[in-house]
Amino acid sequence: MDRKKSLRILTQTAMMLAVTLVMQYVAGILPIPAGMVRTLVIGSLVNLCLLVTTQMVGWRGSVIVSVLTPLVALWIGQLPLPHMFPIVAVANVIMVLLFEFLGRRSQVLALAVAAIVKTAVLWILVVYIFVPYLLPAIGLPEAKVATMTAMLSLNFTWPQLVTAVVGGILAMAVAKPLARFRVEQERE
Repeated sequence: MDRKKSLRILTQTAMMLAVTLVMQYVAGILPIPAGMVRTLVIGSLVNLCLLVTTQMVGWRGSVIVSVLTPLVALWIGQLPLPHMFPIVAVANVIMVLLFEFLGRRSQVLALAVAAIVKTAVLWILVVYIFVPYLLPAIGLPEAKVATMTAMLSLNFTWPQLVTAVVGGILAMAVAKPLARFRVEQERE
C-alpha cells in the first residue's frame, strides 16, 4: 500500500471516529428519555457510523473505531460499568468484520448476519455470563445489582438487533453518495 493511500485511510478513519464520537455525544445530551428510546437512538447512530466506516476505509479502520467507541461511551456515561467495555468492543468488531467480508458478496446478507451475530454475542456475554456471574461480584449494593440486572438484561438483547439493522440500513443508504470518498481496499 502506498504512502498516499495509507495517509488517506488514516485520515478517513480519524474523521469517522470523530463523527461517531460527536454522534454519541450529541445523542447523549439530547432530551431523549432514558431507557429503551435512548438505547435505540444512540445504538442506531453508533452502528450507522461503524458500518459507514467499514464501507469507507475497510476493516482495519472500522476495528479501531469499534474499539474506541465503547471506551468513549464509558467515559461520557452511556456505558454503565467499565467491565462492559470489552464486551461491547468485541461485539462491535465482530459486526464490522462480518459486514466487511460478507459484504463483498451481498450487503443485505452481510447486514443480516452481522446484526444477528452481534446481537447473539451481546445477549450471551451480557445476559448469560456478565449479569449472573460477574455483576454480583463487582461489589455493588444489592438494590443496584437488581436494577442493573433488569436494565442490562433488556438493553443487550433484542434492541441490539434493531439498532444494528437500523444503523445498517442507514449505512447502505448513504453508501452510494459517499462512494466517491471511499478508499479502495486491496482485498485480502
